[in-house]
Amino acid sequence: MSMRHRWLTRLVRSGLLVAATLMLNAGAADKKIASAPIHIKSSQQFTRQVLKAEGPVLVDFYADWCGPCKKLAPALVELAKEQAGTVKVVKVNVDDNQKLAQTYGVKGIPHVALFRDGKVVDTQVGIRSSDTAGIKTDLLRWLKEQNALGEPPGK
Repeated sequence: MSMRHRWLTRLVRSGLLVAATLMLNAGAADKKIASAPIHIKSSQQFTRQVLKAEGPVLVDFYADWCGPCKKLAPALVELAKEQAGTVKVVKVNVDDNQKLAQTYGVKGIPHVALFRDGKVVDTQVGIRSSDTAGIKTDLLRWLKEQNALGEPPGK
């Protein structure tokens, strides 16, 4: 039994059920956030979520009107769920964040960049497969080649 679980059990036994429920719900919210791509809205958010992140961060520079970007999106959602806690998945709309796209040399989309310790490790432009499973397989192979699927940060 985890320390958190023991602590929540004590809260329930002492009659503080509401506090325990709030704690459990907060933990569920954290897991939900970690298992979905994070949509970047500003350069400050990019700095917090990517440049100052622990562990590898996969950044998808995309546009809503881009056909290949739309094909990549479901694979990124699946990847974010399966690799939660190991690789953070972040999406940057190049139309809304032109300066970020320019800073990182985005010339074509989808442009996927792997960051580690605030620096770009490698990039890929375009997609090589036409279906979600193939795209995800390609991304996983690339992440393995970059040693991005090791132990989660802090372990």
